Amino acid sequence: MHWPVFLIPDFLPTFALMTTFQATLDYARSLDRQDPLAGFRNQFHIPPAADGSDSIYLCGNSLGLQPKATRDYVNAELDDWARLGVKAMCRPAMPGCRITNF
Repeated sequence: MHWPVFLIPDFLPTFALMTTFQATLDYARSLDRQDPLAGFRNQFHIPPAADGSDSIYLCGNSLGLQPKATRDYVNAELDDWARLGVKAMCRPAMPGCRITNF
């Protein structure tokens, strides 16, 4: 069975793209190959499935998945705090990412 699907991603012009949905693995894989956001998956720690295989993580609640860069950012802040004390809050090493902005 085929259903019309309208896709209007934010990163495309504001006209609707029409495609025909197909409930097949080949169709799903073809969409994955065309997905301009697919590369972002590698930037997050994704817990494996119960059998150890790759999982599909659809939970967007709370913090969501941890970006792999998080540990480096947190460690940089901790290092600056140790080195500079309270003065670490006053230097813009990562503008927009400072804890004092929240």
